[in-house]
Amino acid sequence: MKKTLKKTWIKPCLGLILVLILAAIFVLADAHPALALGKTRKIDYSFSSLPGSDFSNQNLAGSTFTATDLRGSNFHGANLVDSILSQTVFFLRRLERC
Repeated sequence: MKKTLKKTWIKPCLGLILVLILAAIFVLADAHPALALGKTRKIDYSFSSLPGSDFSNQNLAGSTFTATDLRGSNFHGANLVDSILSQTVFFLRRLERC
């Protein structure tokens, strides 16, 4: 009885080990260093308060403005290609009493 238990557990364990070895080979074969900065200057303005800032005619390609307060800021002529602008406040709301 003990011999049959050993035989039934050996094949699945060897199969699992072979799959893990092949997975490790595929993961490590595609490994390459990550490039933190490319040709563009990427700046992270996340969670910043920059009301009234002047970003006119600046190269902001690839920059991040996540959850940033940019009320009244000037972006005229700025390069915003591939920039992240999620949850960013751009407009200044003026409430006046009636």
